Amino acid sequence: MILYIKKHNFGSKPLHIFLKGGVGIGKTITLMCIIQNMLRYYRKNVPNVDHLKPKVMTLTYIGEVAFNINGMTIHLGLVIALEKKSIN
Repeated sequence: MILYIKKHNFGSKPLHIFLKGGVGIGKTITLMCIIQNMLRYYRKNVPNVDHLKPKVMTLTYIGEVAFNINGMTIHLGLVIALEKKSIN
C-alpha cells in the first residue's frame, strides 16, 4: 500500500479502498494494518500535516462492523438522512 501511495503521489488527495469478502477472512485486520501503516507513513513523510489529528474516515454499512473498526456507518459519516416511508 505504501509503495502504491509513493508511486501515485497522493499527497493530500483522499485514498478510497473497498474491502469485500466473506466472514472471517481478515477484512478488519487488513483494514487496521492499512490505516496504521498509512498514518505512520504520513507522520514521517508529509509536511504541514497536523499529526495529532489524523484524517482517516472508516465507513461501513453495518453498525456492528463500524464498532469493530473504530469507524461509523456510511449514513452517519456522510450525514445522509434516512427517510421513513409510511405503508398505506
